[in-house]
Amino acid sequence: MQTPPVSADAADVFTARTGALARIQQLLHRYPVISPAAVLVIACIVFSLKNSNFSASLNIGIMLQQTAVLATLAVGQTLIVLTAGVDLSVGTAMLLVHLIIAKLTIGKGMPFVDGSLPGVVALGIGLVVALALGAFHGGLVTRVGLPPFIVTLGTFYIFQSLGLVYSDAQTLPGDAMSGLLTWTG
Repeated sequence: MQTPPVSADAADVFTARTGALARIQQLLHRYPVISPAAVLVIACIVFSLKNSNFSASLNIGIMLQQTAVLATLAVGQTLIVLTAGVDLSVGTAMLLVHLIIAKLTIGKGMPFVDGSLPGVVALGIGLVVALALGAFHGGLVTRVGLPPFIVTLGTFYIFQSLGLVYSDAQTLPGDAMSGLLTWTG
């Protein structure tokens, strides 16, 4: 009697494909960082072809300035996610710190202090507040043993409420931090 033919494994069939599309697919599976980079390059080419102002140096500089804060938060969030954690309150913590810095630079941030503080001093105070908020989170998660999801969900609303109380639920003038923003670039 003859033995039946051996069927190929699905992984072998997948890796045995040799067409151009299959090679691209294998490359993207091997190096997953290429996909977002390729999408970014293609989007930049398409937008540049649609509007010549897109690739102007002034426009690129404005886009980099506007995404700097978000990119900084994204790096921090990436580290948190890579360590199997979660932080839902990062946006409201940033908002609270931003409000503190802005109100200090316009002279309405501290009781018993007349006038505004220099931008560098306000920035330093803001960094200290940000470190304190992070230490508060870390203490609740590591020392008390609360789940990070619950801690950051609760502090999301706490920071949002503190921001509303601190700013009297009013918007700040647009030039509140102009000197500090000019100094920091």
